[in-house]
Amino acid sequence: MPFDTKRINGPPVTQSLVTLLKKVQVKPLVVEDNRIDGRKCDEIRPIYLKSGIVQKANGSSYLETRGTKLVCSVYGPRDNPRKHEYSSTGTITVELSYAPFARTERLSVHADRQSKEYSGLIIEALHSAICLDSYPKAQIDVYINVLEDNGNTLSHAIVAASVALADAGIEMLDLVTSCSAVFNDNLMLTDPTNEEINHADVFGNITVAYLPSLNEISCLLKDGAQDVNDSISSINSCIESCLRIHSVMKECLVASERERR
Repeated sequence: MPFDTKRINGPPVTQSLVTLLKKVQVKPLVVEDNRIDGRKCDEIRPIYLKSGIVQKANGSSYLETRGTKLVCSVYGPRDNPRKHEYSSTGTITVELSYAPFARTERLSVHADRQSKEYSGLIIEALHSAICLDSYPKAQIDVYINVLEDNGNTLSHAIVAASVALADAGIEMLDLVTSCSAVFNDNLMLTDPTNEEINHADVFGNITVAYLPSLNEISCLLKDGAQDVNDSISSINSCIESCLRIHSVMKECLVASERERR
């Protein structure tokens, strides 16, 4: 029997849709004290950090860890074009953007909204560390470009921006280090990946920006309900991870200073 060319002809034999569906097995967060990527619960990913990589910028840094890459450039201090009157303190601006290939999923309006939110939080985290009184009527511009995103971009961006500011010679009271974590009723995982952040068993996350020398928290962002004791424990765990990252930041700046000499 000839086919009807005016119709879309399907295959002669069909199969039930149910037989084509595959069951998706969700991996547990922790198996025998090891996470999905093999780390311990309180273990952070190895960090590669280098300063002074953008020649035309006053200061810059490059941060890379497993699945995350970002570049930060600092310009200034320079005259603030928006202020015509004298100001006794300077200002800092932050612009965080994602490269089109930074994420596996397509960038959307949500990503633009998140970029603006993160930019404001980075300013809040850095503001208490920078001596803006030393730069009257001046502006310091920080640009962060995320090349690859896997985890909490906010904490990595704060670390990279702090190193870039120090590389630019900006007067600071302390380096600002940061770390994030996700949690549920039974466990907490520091420096999470995207797979852990979006896991069905995770119902909360926390990000801490910390000034080690001053023993001061400059920014705290938390989503998810915890009782008081668990909240204190989460903050302390993030601070411990911040101290480890702080040592990497110091080594990076010392190595950069040696190269310049």
